[in-house]
Amino acid sequence: MTLNFIADAWYFFKKNLVPLIVLIGSLLIPVNIFYALTIHYVPEIKRIEYLAMIPSLLVFPLYQCALILYISSVVKSEVISTKQYYQLALKLLFPLLGLYLLSTIAFITGLLLLIVPAIIIMVRFSFAEFYCVLYKKAPIEAFKLSWNATKEYKGVIFSGFIIIWLLTNIPFLITKKLFSSMELWNPVSIVLYHTAKSFFAILLTIFNFRIFSLTLENPENEKPY
Repeated sequence: MTLNFIADAWYFFKKNLVPLIVLIGSLLIPVNIFYALTIHYVPEIKRIEYLAMIPSLLVFPLYQCALILYISSVVKSEVISTKQYYQLALKLLFPLLGLYLLSTIAFITGLLLLIVPAIIIMVRFSFAEFYCVLYKKAPIEAFKLSWNATKEYKGVIFSGFIIIWLLTNIPFLITKKLFSSMELWNPVSIVLYHTAKSFFAILLTIFNFRIFSLTLENPENEKPY
């Protein structure tokens, strides 16, 4: 079952490859250029890598929101322009930020207890951003709805996360080591590496949305945003 959902996610990913590159790349590429230039030319500053990651962390909720809106609109055959997705995303940004803050606190609390509670929280949180973005639910309400909706699918979500993480991270780890050993780790390769890695990471969002769609009794009657 999990592999079928992953196959569906991969099909959607391939079919919408160019629009996804335009949608996500418009933010990813500039912040990754900033990151690459910063860590390459200002390496002497202590913890510069963490400071250089701040723009990436700031834009993540924005392009993630636009991504969710895009996936929903494609499913409903109501595709709009990239500019319109980001205009809508800006209106929904603060609730999503609140949701991510809540999930981070919950995840850290789970880690303090033990690793298992943290994994459970991560899995049960999987649908929260869909409720927040597509149905304008407040962070706490979105979290509650996700907790209830993922109950039946938690095993599939967890196994899918592990498989997708391995498939989209191991090749990049190998590539990074290879480039470093060949002394090819420069601003250009850094930008390409982090942009591609972030781009393939959206497979997990597509996978989660595929399962989320099963929880909707009447998808055709739901407002996409």
